This record gives sequence, C-alpha cells and structure tokens, in this order.
Amino acid sequence: MRVVALMCRFGCDALFEHGDVFAVNLTIHAHPRVTGDAAVRDVLEGLVGRTCPAYADQSVYFDWHAARHRPSL
Repeated sequence: MRVVALMCRFGCDALFEHGDVFAVNLTIHAHPRVTGDAAVRDVLEGLVGRTCPAYADQSVYFDWHAARHRPSL
C-alpha cells in the first residue's frame, strides 16, 4: 500500500499523525479537543472544510485514520 500525502510546513503532518485533523469524504475536519494558541486556531480555520486531494487515491487509509481519531457524535 502506498500512503503519501503532501503536508504543509506549519506542522500539518504532526496535526494529522496525532489525530488533531482528519479527512472524511474528501473534507478536512479538526478534532474538537484541539485548542492551541491563536496561530494554531487560525491555521485550523483555514484547513477545516477544505478538500483533501490525497483522499481520492488513498481513501482506505484516510477512513481508517478518521475512524481511529474521529470523536463520537
């Protein structure tokens, strides 16, 4: 399995790996537990709701990741 997704230099990879952000049906979501300072919140506001281009080719991995990190609704 090939799992590759380009992440920004801000730290999106760390946010993703810790489950602070995840993708569901092509769309990026933030975990409600994420607080952080104003800079982190500003970046998350710019990410949430955007399309995750890598989702289409790697949906199995993104769905697994979201199931592991997504809060119960």
